[in-house]
Amino acid sequence: MIKSTLVENPLEKRFQRLEERVSRIEKLLSKGNIAPKTSGIEKLIVENVEDISTQHLVVITLKLKSKQTRQEIKKTLEDWGKVVGDWFKGGNMNNRLIKMSIVKRDGVNEKNDELFLLTKKGELLADELIEKIKIKSH
Repeated sequence: MIKSTLVENPLEKRFQRLEERVSRIEKLLSKGNIAPKTSGIEKLIVENVEDISTQHLVVITLKLKSKQTRQEIKKTLEDWGKVVGDWFKGGNMNNRLIKMSIVKRDGVNEKNDELFLLTKKGELLADELIEKIKIKSH
């Protein structure tokens, strides 16, 4: 009997995603794409990305670079090796971050995409999250 190639083993699928993430991280590191001023924290984020929630990574990326679109935030998280899946397609940004006064909308860019930045509450949370990552890594 021929085994169907359409049905993937969940472990194989997970392993393939991990290989893709490692490849992206290796590419980043080999090209030196991590900015010098934030390379310390970004290096720690990449090393611990599995242990950091998507929500917290969104807050941290807005701390490192304010006024970003959803797509820019998503790209940064993926560059760090985070698998975001459908997180940005649903109401996560609105329900978990905007309604909680952690992130706010700040107009649109030239392509009419919404821009987001941290509130003061969000900045304090980002500082706390970054400090926890630093402590955990030492």
